Amino acid sequence: MRERCGEYQEPRWNENLLLDDQERKNRFGNGNGCVGGEQIRNDRTEAPKSGRGELYPIDSGDQEVEQLKKQLEKIQTELAEALQQAEVSKQRRDWAFGERDKIVLERESIRTLCDRLRRERDRAVSDLAEALRDSDDVKRQRNETSKELKGKVLFMKR
Repeated sequence: MRERCGEYQEPRWNENLLLDDQERKNRFGNGNGCVGGEQIRNDRTEAPKSGRGELYPIDSGDQEVEQLKKQLEKIQTELAEALQQAEVSKQRRDWAFGERDKIVLERESIRTLCDRLRRERDRAVSDLAEALRDSDDVKRQRNETSKELKGKVLFMKR
């Protein structure tokens, strides 16, 4: 970079404003691939070829305005599309949250139903176990009564 533009020297406050053209060219380089400030200023202040004497041609200003209007329309269209996509995304998000809430409620309902059915099953098993114990007790009592009756019948037959 130094080879192309020359050695950089730290400027003093507003020193560049006081330099003449030749000293500015020597210090910052000119014609070696770097665009100097003077060249930029000359480009901006050259009289246009139309000969009207303005600094900028009106046609290029109109063209620039048209380009900016086109860019504005394009950006507004992109904005409208982005807003529409955002709205669709919000609707889908809300729908998904609604579905999730339904699933959570359904899961809670199923869990409650399972708990109720489990309690009913446990109660039915307990009732069945009690009924089996009662049945065993009745069978035992019947067998004992039957033995007593057989013993009495045998005792009476003798």
